[in-house]
Amino acid sequence: MNVTDKKKSRGFSLRQRAEAITRHMLSDEANSDRFLSPMESKKALHELRVHRIELEMQNEVLRDAQEALEESRDRYVDLYDFAPVGYLTLTDKGMIEEINLTASTLLGVERKKLQQHRFASLVIANDRTRWMTQFLNVLEKGDKSDVEVAIKRHDGTVFQAALDCKRASLGDGEMAIRIALTDVTERKQAEVELRSTKGRLETILAAIPDLLFEVGLDGRIYDYHSPRSDLLAVPANVFLGKCFSEVLPPDVVETCISAIGEASDKGWSVGKQYALALPQGKRWFELSVALKSGTEDQAQRFILLARDITERKQAEDELRESEALFRAVSESAHDAIVTADSGSMIIKWNNGAERIFGYTADEVIGRPLTILMPERFRDLHLKGIARVSAGGESRVMGKPVELLGMRKDGSVFPLELSLARWQVPQGNFFTGVLRDITERKKVERQLEDYHTSLEAKIQERTHDLEQARDSADDANRAKSAFLANMSHEIRTPMNGIIGMANILRREGVTSKQAQRLDTIDASAQHLLSVINDVLDISKIEAGKFTLEEAPVVISSLMANVNSVLSERVKAKGLHLLIETEHLPHNLVGDPTRLQQALLNYATNAVKFTEQRTVTLRALKQEETADSVTVRFEVTDTGIGIEPEVMSRLFSAFEQADNSMNRKYGGTGLGLAITRRLAELMGGEAGAESAPGVGSTFWFTVKLTKSGEAAAAPIATTVDAEAEIRRRYAGQRILVVDDEPINREVTVIQLEAVDLVADTAEDGAEAIALARRNSYAAIFMDMQMPKLNGVEATREIRQLPGYRHTPIIAMTANAFAEDKAKCLEAGMNDFLIKPFDPDQLFVILLCALSRGNF
Repeated sequence: MNVTDKKKSRGFSLRQRAEAITRHMLSDEANSDRFLSPMESKKALHELRVHRIELEMQNEVLRDAQEALEESRDRYVDLYDFAPVGYLTLTDKGMIEEINLTASTLLGVERKKLQQHRFASLVIANDRTRWMTQFLNVLEKGDKSDVEVAIKRHDGTVFQAALDCKRASLGDGEMAIRIALTDVTERKQAEVELRSTKGRLETILAAIPDLLFEVGLDGRIYDYHSPRSDLLAVPANVFLGKCFSEVLPPDVVETCISAIGEASDKGWSVGKQYALALPQGKRWFELSVALKSGTEDQAQRFILLARDITERKQAEDELRESEALFRAVSESAHDAIVTADSGSMIIKWNNGAERIFGYTADEVIGRPLTILMPERFRDLHLKGIARVSAGGESRVMGKPVELLGMRKDGSVFPLELSLARWQVPQGNFFTGVLRDITERKKVERQLEDYHTSLEAKIQERTHDLEQARDSADDANRAKSAFLANMSHEIRTPMNGIIGMANILRREGVTSKQAQRLDTIDASAQHLLSVINDVLDISKIEAGKFTLEEAPVVISSLMANVNSVLSERVKAKGLHLLIETEHLPHNLVGDPTRLQQALLNYATNAVKFTEQRTVTLRALKQEETADSVTVRFEVTDTGIGIEPEVMSRLFSAFEQADNSMNRKYGGTGLGLAITRRLAELMGGEAGAESAPGVGSTFWFTVKLTKSGEAAAAPIATTVDAEAEIRRRYAGQRILVVDDEPINREVTVIQLEAVDLVADTAEDGAEAIALARRNSYAAIFMDMQMPKLNGVEATREIRQLPGYRHTPIIAMTANAFAEDKAKCLEAGMNDFLIKPFDPDQLFVILLCALSRGNF
């Protein structure tokens, strides 16, 4: 190293100089004529050792890194001094044209066998593409280049090779590649170790104080280092060669001079603090100075280590503020806050503690905590302290505990203790917050007494509520019984009225008489509709309304409604339109109730529309894998509804205008029933209307999907009456009913189709007749004296030959539970009074067909 190089090296920092020497010694391209001379190496090593000794004052770990760096340097010097180099010449086809002995030795193959051998085949598969890319690049561009690949020897071993490539030409003018091949396996391993060593060294350098200056006794700065480039935000050349008094504030200069003077006397100085105004704001530093020895000119030099302690200062300030705040809170707290050491001796005592226990701070500090506890509880308290002491970290001892405390005057009182453990360099300490809970305990006793009396009141109230519930249940049962009885008492005579009207019409009447019979029939049907509505709304409100699960075909529902209303629509000169979206065919729900809800809307629409159209729609609103939500709409061009009455339309017994009842009739239950049905089927109902324009009433239902598509019902054109007369004339039928008119009506209708009918007034007489005769079918009333229809059916089923005989319930009870009782007793079908002959004949034909099957 010449003089110029020496002068330049003085401007380097310790870290930069170490890295420069290391890079020079360990460079991949270094060869023997570029190494440091022994004298220069010795000086460099000496200088590194000097710096190592100085830095040991701050961090002893740096010494280990210096030794590792020296060992690494020695290994790499030996490696590059004695590493063998092989030479090869490749043709433009990649074939080995020439190879020296060193290369063949490295490859483990005789030289003759390698000549005219493809070099790429020696490169392992993972590196072959990279080698071919490098080979073609050098061959085409002529650039000197190097690459490292793994080569497999003849014996199967693999080594890492450095290939220095250069384009050349053979004697005949052909292009060739000359390669210098070096085994760098050991070097690659050494590089890994070097990276590890350099990483440790960088970690150590980064851990030294934030700012490092090397200055002379006169204050001139010879070196500067800071791993935190953002701290001063200035390059090193701003400081180098200047006196620190030129670049630092006067107060900082004074601190530095003081520290240098102290270090000049005893070799070191620490603990000098000062502040600097930096771009990041005010920063605090702690200055340590060490005397540096062994410099070339023998002049005194000093290493100034300035550690950034801004965060520590801030933490100290915050700690002082926290301690001041804690003292203020502690002194103003109503609770006792007591701190004790690991020996349970009291060291802090606040005003709250003095107020609660009666001791002053002077009387308790230095005394054991046990003076605050009754003697019988002292062991328990000390065990609690021991449990907290077992914890490794500062923590709170679970939830607060209750115990008894003792005042200075000896009085005992209840208190609540929250205990925490905290650890500082001086040892373990415990802080307890003790709260006098005398008043709280008094309130708790009062609450306990109140709870006792409250429980008695609750039991009394519960008894009253149970009685009220029983009364309500009795009232509900009475209401249900009344509804069932009302249904029976009204439907029974109506069966006679409707039945006799049908019989008279069948026997032949004049046109005038036929009109009168039609009036009777229409009045009866209207009355029956009212009864059905009242029963439906009563069952819904009582929570006894049940829905069926059966296949639902939307198109069939719409067709049925159209069929029911067709005569009324035609009579008023209206057009009834049906619009249906494509819907799945595997829907399941209650088709009867769906048709009832839709018919309620459609009947109202026809009733309140005098011209133009009524439109029925079925729209798919939402579909999932398991269900479909269908929206039904009925739109009319009728009179419309005023906005102020829309809110009460769906209430029971309500109409838009009470005067409408005189003109249009109706109970006002249809809309209420439709809304309740929609809600029971997982949907809702509503309406939009404009006076004089028309209305749209809608409801939605959620229908589930079944595994198979439901088949649409096939309309039958079979004449049940004619079929019975043709197939079953002369068959014996038993009619069981306690009402003479119903027996007479049923017998007349059966005899009209050439059947033989016997009658019984009650269940006991029916059983007796069944024992004597053989009947093809039995019509059985439910409510009868002596023995009802359900019991009679069970008895008849036990008789020989009656196990499969069709038994048809013929009752005025229209509740679902009544139908369930009949089917459970062994009946085959259910005929609700009043019924017309067509219903009777259809059900009887089905029963007889099954019975004969």
